[in-house]
Amino acid sequence: MRSVNDSELDVMSTKQIHPKREKSNMRFQGLRATIRLVLVLLALALWGCDEPLQENDAGGIALTVEFQSAPTIVGVNDQNRVTIGQMNIDSIAVNPDAGISSLMDVEISTMEVTYTRADTGTRVPVPYVVQLLGTVPADGTLTYSNIPVLGIEQMRAEPLSDLLFENGAVDKETGNDYIRLNVNVRVFGRTRGGEEVASRLRGETVEFVPSLVTSF
Repeated sequence: MRSVNDSELDVMSTKQIHPKREKSNMRFQGLRATIRLVLVLLALALWGCDEPLQENDAGGIALTVEFQSAPTIVGVNDQNRVTIGQMNIDSIAVNPDAGISSLMDVEISTMEVTYTRADTGTRVPVPYVVQLLGTVPADGTLTYSNIPVLGIEQMRAEPLSDLLFENGAVDKETGNDYIRLNVNVRVFGRTRGGEEVASRLRGETVEFVPSLVTSF
């Protein structure tokens, strides 16, 4: 009987084990291919879901406020509120190349008016906040007429009440017979797509004097 040496045993062992390794590698490669296919299908499904989300995206709108026929001087004893003859709210598409839809229309809800001094004084009226209804079309304009920017609460309280005749018609803080205010308007709303929008602040300087019709 022929004996088997060590080298022949190694060859036989290799011939017996190698087919098993090949089968294992084939199974592993098949599993990797299956995983790749699943990942590709998942990516395609997610990409398909993104399309309607992009169409429903209502962002990319900026609002600006412009005044027409805004007063520059007001007699405090002559009236108890101040109005702007015409106010335009413009909708501007930040990225018009991305497309515009009705979901970007803005439903206006509120107007807020705040004040700063344009002279050496420091006192200012309390903010004027009112409900404001209307819809600004995407990339369009909404126009209001005779919009109040100061009401009786502002006109009949300090510092403007200092200019009433019964109070001496002089700003008690500065000693001047006038008060200059920056009237700052901002509007707030929500797009039809559900995003909150606020306009850029728009300011106008107005001088308040005791009266335009009666010398004091």
